[in-house]
Amino acid sequence: MGNREIRLLDADMKTIGTFQSVQDSFRYETKLNTTDQRFYGIHVPSLGNLGPSMKRPAIHFLVSSTKTVIHAKLTNGSLEENKIIGSPAMTAFTETYDNLPSTKLLKTAAKRTIVPSMLIINRLRRKKISCG
Repeated sequence: MGNREIRLLDADMKTIGTFQSVQDSFRYETKLNTTDQRFYGIHVPSLGNLGPSMKRPAIHFLVSSTKTVIHAKLTNGSLEENKIIGSPAMTAFTETYDNLPSTKLLKTAAKRTIVPSMLIINRLRRKKISCG
C-alpha cells in the first residue's frame, strides 16, 4: 500500500475525512453517527475512481457501534475487507446477504472460467440470433 491517500466516505459517497497510510498500513479514528446504521466507505483513490471498474478501490461497511474495527488488505490491485468487527448491523447484513439465493448463484458463477462463456457467445454468433 505504501504511503497512499485514503478517504473516509459517508453514505452519499462524499469525503468526510482524509488520511495517509504509512508503510503499508493505517489507523484512523473518528466519531461517526452510529444510531441510524448508515453505510460508510473507505476509498483509496490511487486504486481507481468510484465508478465501474475491474478493480475495487473502496470497501463499504455499516457502523452500529463506537467500537467498529475494519481489517482490510490490497489484493491484486483491489481493496478487500478481511473482517469487520464490532458492528452488529454489519454482521446481520453480511449473514443475510450470504444466505440470499442470488448470492449463492453469483458465487457459483464467479468460480467458472471465461472459456465456457466464450463458447456460448460463439455458438450464438454462429446461429445468427437477432433481437426485435
